[in-house]
Amino acid sequence: MMATQKAALRFNGKRIATESDLWAAFDWSEGTRSNMPSLSVRQSGCKADAAPHRWSAAVRRLQYAIRTVAQLLFVNDADTLISDAMKGLPQQSSRDDEREQRMLATLIAITQNAPKGSGEKRTARAILCHSVGARGIRQLTAARRMTLGWESRDSAARDYMCLQSGNKLKKTRRAVRRFDTAAV
Repeated sequence: MMATQKAALRFNGKRIATESDLWAAFDWSEGTRSNMPSLSVRQSGCKADAAPHRWSAAVRRLQYAIRTVAQLLFVNDADTLISDAMKGLPQQSSRDDEREQRMLATLIAITQNAPKGSGEKRTARAILCHSVGARGIRQLTAARRMTLGWESRDSAARDYMCLQSGNKLKKTRRAVRRFDTAAV
């Protein structure tokens, strides 16, 4: 694991040491700042704690900063500079990818094979939906690995919040009634 280092950047003769200094250096608006994850989420260092739209705002700001600096350093071929710089950064290992894929396959199998409305199915669906997010569910649906409608996703989100707060899932009442077709 790499030790974290404080960046020693300067802008207009002043050291960039705070978030405000960074905002001033890139001339980012207050609206941009309000779209970023909160300070506590950023300091926790956990992507899962950030709302998806706030996480993507942070990613876009970083991409903008990287591209801006690369274009200043190497005007004609900034993309190659960025590509070569990325090679030097630590990457997620293929072993981790394999574990994630196995876990994903297990959650999908439980979600598809457990009895309808069972606690096992609802728990697996809640973990799956929370961990991959709406975009991940759309990708799984497009790849025909599973299908999950909006109502199921909403139920999964409610179930996840319930489980996360330490509560048990409440059984949903479900009944099938026969009706007289002549009366209809």
